[in-house]
Amino acid sequence: MITETEPGTCGGPAAALAREPQRQGGEVEHADADAIVVSTAGGLRRARRALSCLLLPVAGDRVLLEEAGGEWWVTAVLARPSQAPLLVEVDRPLTLRVRGELALGAEAVAVRGRSVDIAGERVSIAATALSWLADTLDAAARVVSTVAERLSTRARSAEREVEDLEVARVGHFDLRAEHLVQVRARHTILKSQELAKIDAKQIQVG
Repeated sequence: MITETEPGTCGGPAAALAREPQRQGGEVEHADADAIVVSTAGGLRRARRALSCLLLPVAGDRVLLEEAGGEWWVTAVLARPSQAPLLVEVDRPLTLRVRGELALGAEAVAVRGRSVDIAGERVSIAATALSWLADTLDAAARVVSTVAERLSTRARSAEREVEDLEVARVGHFDLRAEHLVQVRARHTILKSQELAKIDAKQIQVG
């Protein structure tokens, strides 16, 4: 005698239920690096975060659970009633590729890392105020152009070396030293169109 079963099943409703993927919704009771404890209608479930669930669950979140391979997995965070910040976390290197333009918009953006590299054919930074703080700053460029209404530099010690020609064109030039001014050259030429004045208590020539 052959017993009829539900269409598409073999072995009766119990066997069909066993083969169906188990999905449940629940509320996160506790979450840490090892496991996520979720309260469901069927009791507490100890689950792991699926690779596709990039958002890190916290206590109070409504999540979706799915059973696979004898384990429960959190596949999605459905809602967060609290105002806890959202954290996207992965446990391995992550690469984001966009075919086109990538735009980030926020009231504040922070980038932190032991090493940060920015590479591009053209990099532009526009800001009302820009602060730069570093222990060591190295800059190398074929051409450097600086335009400013006022340029101020303060240093305990400064050294500049120009291999070829240095040209300075100014409206007024005021050079002051507390102790010594020394100019050395193979040839020195001083020219003034109207007046050349040297004033000192003692002047030595030769």
